[in-house]
Amino acid sequence: MRKKQTKLFVRASILGVVLLAAHLALAPVAIVSANYTATVDPTISYQTFEGWGVSLAWWGNEWGGLPDTNRNAIADAIFDPNKGLGLNVVRYNLGADGPGNVCHNQMRAYGNIPSLEPTAANFDWTKDANQRWMLQAAQARGANYFEAFVNSAPAWMLDNSCTAGATKPAFDNLSSAHYSDFSNYIATVVKHFHDSWGITFRTVDPFNEPDNGYWYSTGTQEGMNVSVSNQNILIKQLASALNANGAASYTSISANDNTNIDGTVTDFNSFDSTTKGNLAQVNTHGYSGSNRAGLYQLGQLYNKRVWMSEWGKDSASSPMASALDLSNRILLDEKQMHPSAWVMWQAAPNDSTTDTPSALWSLVDKDSSHNLSYPPHYWAMAQYSKFIRPGYKMLSINDANSLAAFDPNLGRLTIVTTNNSASDTMVSYDLSRFSTITGGATPFRTSSTENLVQLSTIGLTNKKFSATAKANSITTYIIYGVTAPTASSDFNPAASYTLVNVNSGKVLDVVGASTANGGSIDQWPTNGGTNQQWNIVNVGSGKYKLVNINSSKVLEVAAFSTTNGGTVDEWTDNGGTNQQWTIVSVGTNKYKLVNVNSSKVLEVVSASTADGAVVDQWADNGGTNQQWTIVLN
Repeated sequence: MRKKQTKLFVRASILGVVLLAAHLALAPVAIVSANYTATVDPTISYQTFEGWGVSLAWWGNEWGGLPDTNRNAIADAIFDPNKGLGLNVVRYNLGADGPGNVCHNQMRAYGNIPSLEPTAANFDWTKDANQRWMLQAAQARGANYFEAFVNSAPAWMLDNSCTAGATKPAFDNLSSAHYSDFSNYIATVVKHFHDSWGITFRTVDPFNEPDNGYWYSTGTQEGMNVSVSNQNILIKQLASALNANGAASYTSISANDNTNIDGTVTDFNSFDSTTKGNLAQVNTHGYSGSNRAGLYQLGQLYNKRVWMSEWGKDSASSPMASALDLSNRILLDEKQMHPSAWVMWQAAPNDSTTDTPSALWSLVDKDSSHNLSYPPHYWAMAQYSKFIRPGYKMLSINDANSLAAFDPNLGRLTIVTTNNSASDTMVSYDLSRFSTITGGATPFRTSSTENLVQLSTIGLTNKKFSATAKANSITTYIIYGVTAPTASSDFNPAASYTLVNVNSGKVLDVVGASTANGGSIDQWPTNGGTNQQWNIVNVGSGKYKLVNINSSKVLEVAAFSTTNGGTVDEWTDNGGTNQQWTIVSVGTNKYKLVNVNSSKVLEVVSASTADGAVVDQWADNGGTNQQWTIVLN
């Protein structure tokens, strides 16, 4: 749910110093005792990052109509990579307001976004000029990923002509008689933006929090409930409309912007195979839910991009506490969900409220004349967006307080560390798993007294350095002259993997987290347990053993069975060929596991999709119940 944005405060000078960091004199490394060691492992990598972003609803509707001085100032502060944050992902809200909107007068300030089809078959491309100005200003400053999304269909398509929602919560409001009109409306808009205005929406999401029960006719913002069964229908129709007018060559579909991460997983799994195939990207809002690992695995299983497409929250106890909240949320999402883009809800307040404490519903604040000011959480965002840029590869770092990313083209490693405690913490950073490092580590820090302040560069000894993480602060370290080991197609024996059955979407699981010899193996929904996590260890000649993280026992076919239906269990490693598997690719991140002793494959019995279904061995028949996606945890 959205809340009102409110007040923030002062700005420091804009940054243009990042690329100078490699040339600064190195400070000697102090001999200190670290509180803990954070090790970066370049051999364990996750998503290639696409960028940081923001939606334009509703602030673009206000700020895009201001005098040039004001609107250029906010565009620079948010989108310019040198003068501001450099956000490069922009979500554009397709509006719904028109002459038939019976709820027009009750909507929040600037929340009535004009529809580009205000009445049936009447496209008016002069509408929504303010938000469009901001979209084009973002593009001019380097933004390169654009997504259109829909809060509500135009009023004339709705059962009650109210863009706030149906007469009751959780009731669908889009008239079934206008499903094709809705799909054609979206397809026509994205084509016009592409052909006439040079804006290519890579994706379009036809829904916003569609089945969370928020939207009904007494509300003050655009919203439209769409049940999962009707999402299934509309996604297919939108895919057909995009194909029919040629927009499918540059615009694909994302869904479904559920407000709850767990709900996003549930909704996607409820879609039929055609609908899943029509989606290029899975969007989730981050307001609630915890199944981040499950959403990441779902993206890997179905080869879909995952975006965290919206987040914000009310004020914390202090401005710096809000900054730490923002950093902590980025850490949690990027380390568990691994989204390729992370998107804030709004960039700027979009009404005249200026007399309440700042909140995380926007990144900057304004006074009554729309002069900008910059709270600590603006600089917290800069700690990430200025230094982890599109194309960086997210790496493993064994510290819950730190995020690591690497650009092999620049030879630049970025580490962002957050200290939420009231005490300074000494951290030792171990970079010894990189091939070479020739530069030092240049820190930039935000705290209650610092706004992205550059500190003295720290020299490295044996590819390691130590630094103080100041109490209640966020620090970014930039290390130049870094090369990583040559990538290997092999599995990392030190890494943890989850095996997801392609047919069922459930994971390879040791029943009851047993640690006993003979512990049973089944499939189960992912729950983050170590009994569902495995080391994959090369034992030579293309053979592997799978070691359960919880029990330290290996996956085997019991009693060296060579029969169809032979029992699969866990057992102490004895080097037997019944405990060894060849891992054979059968498509994009899909594998069959062939037992070395029996030559039969690991499968879920009878292609079951039920929780607790038995895993055994069987002759290879090409079934998807015999195929597994291997997901790095």
